[in-house]
Amino acid sequence: MGVIVICVFRPKRGQANRLLAIIRTHVPLLRQLGLATSRLPIVGRAKDGSIVEVFEWVSEEAIDAAHAHPKVRALWARFERACTCCSVRDLAETSSPFPGFEPVDLGPAVGASEWMDLTVAAAETTRDFYRRVVGFAVSDVSMGDYDDYCMVAGDGRTVAGVCHAAGPNRDVPSGWLPYFNVASLSKSLAAARRSGGRVVGKVRDLGSGRMCIVRDPSGSHAALFEHRPAKPASRRRRV
Repeated sequence: MGVIVICVFRPKRGQANRLLAIIRTHVPLLRQLGLATSRLPIVGRAKDGSIVEVFEWVSEEAIDAAHAHPKVRALWARFERACTCCSVRDLAETSSPFPGFEPVDLGPAVGASEWMDLTVAAAETTRDFYRRVVGFAVSDVSMGDYDDYCMVAGDGRTVAGVCHAAGPNRDVPSGWLPYFNVASLSKSLAAARRSGGRVVGKVRDLGSGRMCIVRDPSGSHAALFEHRPAKPASRRRRV
C-alpha cells in the first residue's frame, strides 16, 4: 500500500531557487528507483517561503530503502545544504482547518512526454475508433474550414489529438507522434543530425513553445518541444 507524505522545506538564506531546482529532481529520482508511485506530486509555497511537497511512496518498505540508497542519500544531502526540514505544524497556514498554499510550478521536465497526436486523412473515422475503443470524450478544435479533435480522458485531462492531414499538418508523418520536452530545441535538432537522424519539416510555433519533428535512424518519428520560459508569478497578497 502506498504512503502519501507531506514534506516541508524552509529554504536557507539565498537558497530558494536552488531548493526548487533540487525539488524538481526529487520525485523523479524516487520513481526511477522504484520508490515513489506515478501519482503526480503537488508543490506549494507557504507565506513564510517554505515549500510544501506532497507525493506518494510505494510502501513503508520503500521509505526504509530510500534511507539506505546512496543516490537518495546524496540528494538528501543537497537538501540539507539548501534548506531546513520542518513539520507541517510549523506553518502558520495550519491554524486553519483548510490550509491553503500558493501553487508552485516546477516547470516541464526534460525528456517527459506530455502530449501525442495522430495525423491521418480520415480523422473522423479515427476519432470515432479511439472514442469507442478507449472511452475518450472528444473536444472539437476549429482549424478554419475543418475541425481537428482533442481526446479527453475520464479525469478531464486532454491527453492526445487526432488531426487531419491538412493545413499545418499536411506534411506531418502518419502514426502516433509523441512530443518530448527538450531544454533547447536548436541544440536537440543539431544533436539529431549528428546522431544519424533527420529533421522533418520546419520549426513550428505552438503558442506555449516551439516544436519540430525528427526521424531517428530506425525511421520512427517524434516531436521535440521546447517550452517558453514561464513568467515569474506575482506573490499572492492576503487581506
